[in-house]
Amino acid sequence: MLTNTSLRVPKPSPRRPKMATRYFRLDRPEQGANVRKVLLGEVLPIITIIVLSVNIMMLIVFYKGKFSNSTHLILIAIAIADSLNGLFFLVPSMHFFTFNNDQDFVTYDWCLAYFILQLISRVSHGASLFYTVFLAAHRYVFVRFPFRANTLCSRKHTLVAISVIPMISFLVRTFLIVRMSSYYGGYTTSLLQENKTIYACARGDFRLSTVVMIWLPNFFNKIFPIATLIIFSALLVIELRQAPRSFLTNTAVNRQKVQKRRERNRRITLLTVAVVCCVLLTEIPGFIAQLVITYSSTQDCKECALVVLAAVNQLTITIFFPANFLIYCLVISRFRKTLLSILLGISDMMPSCCVAKFTRDLARSISTTDASVDDKDENTSSTLRTGISAKH
Repeated sequence: MLTNTSLRVPKPSPRRPKMATRYFRLDRPEQGANVRKVLLGEVLPIITIIVLSVNIMMLIVFYKGKFSNSTHLILIAIAIADSLNGLFFLVPSMHFFTFNNDQDFVTYDWCLAYFILQLISRVSHGASLFYTVFLAAHRYVFVRFPFRANTLCSRKHTLVAISVIPMISFLVRTFLIVRMSSYYGGYTTSLLQENKTIYACARGDFRLSTVVMIWLPNFFNKIFPIATLIIFSALLVIELRQAPRSFLTNTAVNRQKVQKRRERNRRITLLTVAVVCCVLLTEIPGFIAQLVITYSSTQDCKECALVVLAAVNQLTITIFFPANFLIYCLVISRFRKTLLSILLGISDMMPSCCVAKFTRDLARSISTTDASVDDKDENTSSTLRTGISAKH
């Protein structure tokens, strides 16, 4: 006869409670929203408008001066990428933070638009960084291989690279698309109007390892391109320092020309150091801060700190990356002359007041100084071809 103990039925395992729907919201003060609102809603629009204006002016100079060699194509690509980065990030920032549309749940339509614009902005920023690396490699090739540079860095090859780089930048940011797929739409009551129901954006249960979310994206988006930029910049500086020695071994080279080339090499070295410093100041501190916040055991609100860090990082990107483009352009003497001619034309149309007269006199004096500089080579790096030929 069976006893009751032999008929034991296993108890059902407790079910995992269903997670409450988390609707997407941007104005939570406990997550650094107040600081982010000031940075992205008030400071960023002013800086972005200034940067876009400067980039547009630079592109006009390229068009008026008929700059069309391979170096100029890369500079134009950098200007366009920086402009797209600022423009596509500016649209959601002004909508939510400038016009105070961040106080309610984000509607599903704007949620989708928000992440798409953020994706385009980040892809553009990544393309700008890769273009900067490509320009450093391009400059090194012109200095190291002066007789093969026109073939290796032809306009056709440059245009192909310019077209491929945005695709690479998009591929290394596919994790953003995975994160976007975790958001969905749902009906909920508005925070501002109790009787109003909105179709809001809800967060799904999105869990990925720290390696996938932090290390892999930062390796392909920051560590690898920055390391490559530093390597090419260091090789360029080493090659520039070796070039004047080869000039001195060639008795046909005038000492005055040697001094000019040394001065140019010094300017190019300072330019290279300035560009590398701009990139490092933009990318490295943010990456280190992200790691410290993520792995910190004493941080009270990690999400709060990451929100503020993202806003500060976007500001530094908007300021420093266009500065790289501006630094490169102002080194080219022909570019300066074309820019000054445009400014002179604008100032001549202005009323003859003190400011306009001062602007015209200053522009003419700078133009006279630039006219005395012998700059026959549009590629600043390739001015060393004659001297380098002494080595071969």
